[in-house]
Amino acid sequence: MSGRIPEKIIDEINQRVQLVDVIGETVQLKKQGNRYLGLCPFHNEKTPSFTVDPERQLFYCFGCQAGGNLFGYVQKRDNLTFVEAVRQLADQAGIPIPEGEGHEVDEANLRRRQQLLDCCQAAMEFFQHQLHYHAEGKEARQYLIKRQLQEETIQTFKIGYAPSGWRNLTDHLADKGFSFAVLEEAGLALKQNEGDSYYDRFRERIMFPIFDQRGRCIAFGGRVLHDEQPKYLNSPQTPLFDKGRSLYGTHLLQHQKALPQIIVYEGYMDLIMAWQAGIPNGVAGLGTALTLDQCRLLKRFSSKAILCYDADGAGQRATQRGMQLLRQVGLQVHIARIPDGKDPDEYIRNHGGDLFKQKVIDSSLPMYQYYIEILKEKFPMDTVEGKSAYVREFAAILSQSDSPVEIDGYVQELAKTLQITENAIYREIQREQRGSRSGFASKEGTSKPLDEIKASSSVNSFSGSRVAEETLLRLVLRNPRYGKQITEKLSVEDFNTPYHPLLLEFWSGWKEGNSIAGSELTVSQDENISTLIAKLAIEDPGADMDQDKALQDCITYLLEQRTKKQLDQLTSQFDLLLQEGDMTKMANLLQQIQGLQRKLGRQR
Repeated sequence: MSGRIPEKIIDEINQRVQLVDVIGETVQLKKQGNRYLGLCPFHNEKTPSFTVDPERQLFYCFGCQAGGNLFGYVQKRDNLTFVEAVRQLADQAGIPIPEGEGHEVDEANLRRRQQLLDCCQAAMEFFQHQLHYHAEGKEARQYLIKRQLQEETIQTFKIGYAPSGWRNLTDHLADKGFSFAVLEEAGLALKQNEGDSYYDRFRERIMFPIFDQRGRCIAFGGRVLHDEQPKYLNSPQTPLFDKGRSLYGTHLLQHQKALPQIIVYEGYMDLIMAWQAGIPNGVAGLGTALTLDQCRLLKRFSSKAILCYDADGAGQRATQRGMQLLRQVGLQVHIARIPDGKDPDEYIRNHGGDLFKQKVIDSSLPMYQYYIEILKEKFPMDTVEGKSAYVREFAAILSQSDSPVEIDGYVQELAKTLQITENAIYREIQREQRGSRSGFASKEGTSKPLDEIKASSSVNSFSGSRVAEETLLRLVLRNPRYGKQITEKLSVEDFNTPYHPLLLEFWSGWKEGNSIAGSELTVSQDENISTLIAKLAIEDPGADMDQDKALQDCITYLLEQRTKKQLDQLTSQFDLLLQEGDMTKMANLLQQIQGLQRKLGRQR
């Protein structure tokens, strides 16, 4: 078994890598006092409730209660184990981790994930071999040649072929020692409705491996050679693959940051043909509409995104939806328009990469300029009604900009184009801003006061016991010396169950008088504990309280609650004895009840 990653390495990573910078790669944050606010990356929300405490290196969402430390955030964001998150952050910070160092809690998960990764890798190699050596591979290779793919491109993207037949891959991987359960979990095999037999998910398809950002194969997309449906078939959701949080081609960007721009294509072949034509820095979707998580992923590579979708109606609808999501996460958005209703793949094959770069990519329009052009096509510009509808719709869009210079520039341009006054357009924009009539989401980040967010959240509707418990735990977070006083008067059982993992982790240390600093608490390697700590630290309302008095008041309150529970239990027992008529036991029990009642009176 691997040893634990040394605490000093974890502490060094936590000191060198700033949580607010890591979160800021994908979430638009706005400073509020000594904290930062933004829209939560772990659930959909319109009002920001996601809070980052840069001093303590903690995050917490008042909406979905997701929280934790630096390592927990990367675990949640990238679907990693603790060890994988530590290694990723260590690489980022340039901190070496000795080989063989691990984490006991992660061992089973790591072994299972590695089995799935090995299984996907073996499947990828199988598909590549079938493309070149299986009898059916000839037709598949001819198809790729017809699509003008070069051998270097096929090798770079590890393209393969899944032949016909029900058990080609299943039998091959079983012979290599992979269990059917692993094949099913990796999304490569399906179980028959009756019996225990398994069969291949992918058959008679060109296979496109999907890689994570570290270049590991985690899933597949398969395209038919002929006209069968579905045209594309992707791997299902697996422990390795979440299609709403992954993008095709990010592995080619893994060593690049701060790219001048990143191009977003609709399909695999669009990206592959652009790459082959010498146009790098692109990614493609995975058969579904662009998601906020994918937009946040893009933001890690560049501050500017160019949407380059198909020119048909579906592609344009996807463009208009996608650019709003990209803008929402704070990206500068441009739209590439492809002439003649073509898709990028077809345009490159017909006209070449140089013309595609010049006429499509380099000629892409800023988002608001794109709207100006498409609205011209939507409304008649030679009528007052047409101009009025044009201005109303464009004002609804432009009102979402947070740049006065941007708004002013487009107002001037529109006024000149339509031959109307700038004031008329400004009045329409102001009406939109007041009424929030448009359906477009605002950019991530907010000026809403933190107290207002906390007050509107259900997390503050605690009972007296919960308030006392959380106050005590917050006091220890602020001042570790309180730990010993708490353990001298109370026990773990005096606290509600949700806090037991945290208490069991640190109780013995507090009892022995060990001074566990707040910084040590906030880098807990246990994800559940770090979430509890983040919740307590960020929800903390009592910065100005008399801490010593609060400590004693809360201990007294919890002792009272302990006594009341004991009274309730004895009273229930007394009622049962009363029905049985056992006078001797009733007398003894009555003495205990009276003793607890006197004790409760003294506590008060």
